[in-house]
Amino acid sequence: MPDHLRILHIEDSRTDALLVARVLQKGGLSGQITQVQCPAELEAALAEDSFDLVLSDYHLPGWNGLEALARVRELRPDLPFLMVSGAVGEDLAVEALRAGAADFRLKSRLGVLAPAIERALADAEARRRSRLVADERRRLHRAIQSAPDFVVITDPAATITYANPAAEAQSGYGPGELLGLNLRDLRSGRHEPGFYQEIWACLDRGETWRGRVSNQRKDGSVWEAEAAISPVRAENEGVLGYTVTCRDITQEVQLRLQLEQAQRLEAIGLLAGGIAHDFNNALMPILVIAEVASLRPGTDPKSLEDFRIVTRAAERARDLVRQILGFSRRREQGIQPVELHLVVREALKLIRSVVPANLILEDQVDPRGGWVLGDATHLHQIVLNLMTNAAHAMRRGPGRLRVALDPIRPGDPVACAAGVSLAPGDYLRLTVADTGDGMGPDVLEQIFRPFFTTKAAGEGTGLGLSIVQSLVQDMGGGIQVDSAPGAGTTFRVFLPLCVEAAAPAAAPEAVDRRPLRVLVVDDENGIASILEASLAAMGYQVRACTSALQALADFLADPDTFDVVLTDLAMPDLSGLELATAVWVMRPECPVVLITGYAGELDRERVRGMPFAGVLEKPQSATEVADALEAAVPRG
Repeated sequence: MPDHLRILHIEDSRTDALLVARVLQKGGLSGQITQVQCPAELEAALAEDSFDLVLSDYHLPGWNGLEALARVRELRPDLPFLMVSGAVGEDLAVEALRAGAADFRLKSRLGVLAPAIERALADAEARRRSRLVADERRRLHRAIQSAPDFVVITDPAATITYANPAAEAQSGYGPGELLGLNLRDLRSGRHEPGFYQEIWACLDRGETWRGRVSNQRKDGSVWEAEAAISPVRAENEGVLGYTVTCRDITQEVQLRLQLEQAQRLEAIGLLAGGIAHDFNNALMPILVIAEVASLRPGTDPKSLEDFRIVTRAAERARDLVRQILGFSRRREQGIQPVELHLVVREALKLIRSVVPANLILEDQVDPRGGWVLGDATHLHQIVLNLMTNAAHAMRRGPGRLRVALDPIRPGDPVACAAGVSLAPGDYLRLTVADTGDGMGPDVLEQIFRPFFTTKAAGEGTGLGLSIVQSLVQDMGGGIQVDSAPGAGTTFRVFLPLCVEAAAPAAAPEAVDRRPLRVLVVDDENGIASILEASLAAMGYQVRACTSALQALADFLADPDTFDVVLTDLAMPDLSGLELATAVWVMRPECPVVLITGYAGELDRERVRGMPFAGVLEKPQSATEVADALEAAVPRG
């Protein structure tokens, strides 16, 4: 109760007003009393001052206490109102109480007025506090209702008793459908039992658990959440229930995975760049020697076929190195129309030679499928990778590998892995299905991530399917995967059909070889020697050097001795770029052809800005090198 009361007294009798003031003072209630008589004075007083209580007589000149009560309730609904009057009937008192008066007292019994006022003020304070609590609850309810995050409240058994609209929207349930469900009903099945045991152990200690959890929507789809679960306790009581809040981080998780994939791809690029130079230098002599040997007169047919096999193998290895470099740098490859069924047939021949006899191959390849726009080496790797993975899945026993190729024209968008949706149109569908071990949802979700593998150490790198997915998407296609433990796996690759069929390749024109004078520079002795021998066999006059400084000295001694310079890029004493620059200072019109095992991004930019007559990437056949030299030296 306030220490200093402010009372508004509606009374027309000055004597009665003084009497009431003495009674209140005697009852221990001190304060200020303002007396008014008519409605206008009442309204003015309520507008100007703040009062703790209103006392009112019933019989007033031209109006009465009930009218005064109605006016006070209109202007100050929460202000306590006590009616103090002379002789009135019981019915009037009941009517006043019903109208909102806190109490009704007779003037003949003013001795109980002070306690009545105290009680009225206490009741008013209780109502005020109750209203504040109710207002707070309403604000809290509105805040939770409008919160963007998932919020549910449960009983001690984890049964949901409240769910905000965001929880219903996030979980896919309609209004009220979450009520009565248990938190267990929202589990995704991706966590081990120990995960939930750890959560309950934390809650049993009275602590709040925070962490990342996978939840399942009503339709079975999974969403990732940053969650907090807290026990709700009452004073001196046990747990009343739990509050659960979840923030949807599904998109953040996907972006994080994409970032990790980008970082892995960057690692692939660094790894590929590190090995490409040495690997290409190792392939160069193999390719050139096999080619030169196959061109020797009198070579028997069996040896000739062996040399051609070696040449094709070296070319395939060269293409694979370029493909890995292109994959990591997103560089365009040799895109052209390819008859896909021929690539599939070639891969089937290879796979037949390595699979065990108890694995049955089903060939359902339609030779009339059509053409796709892509790189033949990329397509070969896609097909062969899927087949070898399927064969590996059936390595422990008999199995059936089905390979099919057929044209398809879906009328609706085709949903594929990694969120790819293909528009309706004409596609070639490659199907590779096995009856092997199959995969569960956890594995399926990760199979296209670089370096992810379920194979034992030494059996796989985890790069195959990530490269396959990247190549398929680069060609405007998509991949579908169906698998279950013990039920095998089926991959379906959709590639857009070419609008136009490929034109027959024109026969290469014969190059008129001239007796060009060539300076060959490469710090690898084997490459320098084989280039010297192979080019000399084609009629060129060749001077080979394994030292760039020695080559520069030979050139400076007589710049007109050479028609063209063929130089490696990376050499210890002088780089190919520095050698070329020195050559052009002495003889600007001298053509220089650059040949390199691998050029990093910085060197590649510098090469673009220099007037090289040609840039070759190792390994190259002797014929390809000779063609580049012929093109570099003007005729006439």
